[in-house]
Amino acid sequence: MDATALRRLAGRRGVALGILEKDQAITVALGFLAGLPAVRSLAFKGGTAMSKIYFPGYRFSEDLDFTASADVSTRIVRAEPQLLAEGMRTGVRFLAIERIPGGRAGRSLRIRYADFNGHPNRIRVKLSLRETVRLPVERRPLLDPYKVLAGRPLLPTMDIREIAAEKLRALCMRSQPRDLYDLAFLLDHGVRLDPVVIEAKLSWWKPGMRLEDIGIAERLARLEGLWERDLGALVGRTPSFAKAEASVRVALERAARKARRAGRSGSERA
Repeated sequence: MDATALRRLAGRRGVALGILEKDQAITVALGFLAGLPAVRSLAFKGGTAMSKIYFPGYRFSEDLDFTASADVSTRIVRAEPQLLAEGMRTGVRFLAIERIPGGRAGRSLRIRYADFNGHPNRIRVKLSLRETVRLPVERRPLLDPYKVLAGRPLLPTMDIREIAAEKLRALCMRSQPRDLYDLAFLLDHGVRLDPVVIEAKLSWWKPGMRLEDIGIAERLARLEGLWERDLGALVGRTPSFAKAEASVRVALERAARKARRAGRSGSERA
């Protein structure tokens, strides 16, 4: 969409123009990635995958997260001319793809672009290299609310149950309001917590960690004071913190009971 059309859409939705500009740039960047051979080594995940693959109109995001089975960062950087050409076709003024220095656990890239007023902005692309995807990855259509993509690109995407498991782990590792919001949303939309996948994700963070070791109440309590401030720009109307907290706590207790029953059954069979 051009600036005029996007400004009208921002007015109808009650959202800042800059947020929609970035969301459109993210959509085009994902379409570019979907067309690269390197995408076969990636599994799209996180809150952006929720909004761009699974749930139309879900919250706005700022970063693109992938689990990578191989380091394809160099191949993505070398494809910069294709991104710039796609930007010219769609009206997004992409400037460059740059590496961000980091450790061995992953690679980070920065896609730079300029907004309609010429101000610099960026999209961060994070490739996690240390983990293995636990559930089958499926190529899914990329949602395009701005009608700017050519055709209907498909992106290899993490199973929604595994995204939920990673959101729970993120709650333990960094405790940010958006992780609670995302996890509560998934639970409210029928996604069940899989104890086996969750404990595999927890063990990546802390070897041997079990569901019963989480101590979720203390972690959730720290988020209440940040809830309104941190979510306002991402979701518009902020949902009830108490409802989200209760939803996650109940689901976690249910998953822990299921894990204990499975453990007892395994012991009896042994």
